[in-house]
Amino acid sequence: MTLLDDKKKSGGPFLGLIFVGLLIFLAFNYQSILLKWKNSAVTTRENPSAFKIQDILVSKPLPLEVDTGLHAKLVQHIFHQEARTSGRSPDVLTVAFNQDVQIYGILFSVDCWKDTRLVEFMAGINQQPAYNTQTDNDVFFHATFAANDSAGKIDEHVFFPQPILLKSSDKINIGAWIQNNADKISGVSPEIVIYYGFQPPQIKEKEYIRKGFKSN
Repeated sequence: MTLLDDKKKSGGPFLGLIFVGLLIFLAFNYQSILLKWKNSAVTTRENPSAFKIQDILVSKPLPLEVDTGLHAKLVQHIFHQEARTSGRSPDVLTVAFNQDVQIYGILFSVDCWKDTRLVEFMAGINQQPAYNTQTDNDVFFHATFAANDSAGKIDEHVFFPQPILLKSSDKINIGAWIQNNADKISGVSPEIVIYYGFQPPQIKEKEYIRKGFKSN
């Protein structure tokens, strides 16, 4: 037996312990390592090459008598994002009414999958782009979901202290910012409920301004 053979025998158990320790480390840290690798491969692109706008018009049914009740409109739309991309979704949803209405509140409910680790929604009046963080925009709703290694959901329900006047010439623009870690196009499909009421003719019109409300 040579000296080299002795070194091989003595080193065998030590190398085995290193190998076992490496396996244990990977078992406990696999998700974290995978997440870091996926995040490092994501490209941030603020705007898509083009926006795809879906318009929804809500019409008051006849007869047009005085209607002071509270109504709810459910809308749903898929917001996509390209593979391994973080930025504004190319999908935009707009909701308009054929008469002036008062917006009393809004509800967002959406499942966010493991590959969509960051999802933000924004809704406002006529803002461009629909997801817009500038402070001078008429934004009245924002919701976000973010996770490290698990799926989750957004459930946000907001009623406004004072109703917001939405004129028939205005639109509610809804946009999203999505981080997609998958190797293929992915998306989320929120269920959105808008609570509204038609303007009674005997009540003076209220003008919506950026810093609040005022009567004519």
